[in-house]
Amino acid sequence: MPEVVEKWLKNMPELPGKKACLFTTFANKLHVGWALSGAIKILKRKKIEVNTATTILMPSSFTVYTDPMPLENAKRLVSVAERSLSRLAADITAGKHSARGFYTPWFLKPPYFIMHLGFRYFMIPRGWKRWKVSDACTSCGACSKACPVKAITMENGRPAWHKGCQQCELCFNICPVKAITQFESLGKGSKRGRYLFSQTQK
Repeated sequence: MPEVVEKWLKNMPELPGKKACLFTTFANKLHVGWALSGAIKILKRKKIEVNTATTILMPSSFTVYTDPMPLENAKRLVSVAERSLSRLAADITAGKHSARGFYTPWFLKPPYFIMHLGFRYFMIPRGWKRWKVSDACTSCGACSKACPVKAITMENGRPAWHKGCQQCELCFNICPVKAITQFESLGKGSKRGRYLFSQTQK
């Protein structure tokens, strides 16, 4: 789970008798296991009952590293997710329980654990320094407004990244002129497409 979410859960007080509903998004069906199972363990220590725990399949946001799926496929996936959430909301309102165990296949745990360590202890502390903005920037501020952890500020009309960035790549995908870049030397890097749902993907 994102580091900021883990910290938030761990800082919650004990709430005996309270119930919680957990939802995570994921882009690879083999990655389902750890975020939800970790959150459930934390909440159990807080004496909170988890009566709903599920995952929602979404397009991968890490388009610096992987090519995005075709735009129409991504839109279709989001539409399916919205219908799934509507059904889950109805079940929660009706008092239905849908918590279950989530497991990552044993043979994938070692490589995924190594990837997790690299992301948590290298990319999160240092990755914010790797974001760049090209001369195509129009100073619209969309990236700064959208950042969920407020790690981007506008300085002299251009975005500046700061410590605390969670590498969600929302800024990268939301920039209307594709001015934000990262790891240009890593394969295609920022030359890959983005999820710009408001316009035709080029």
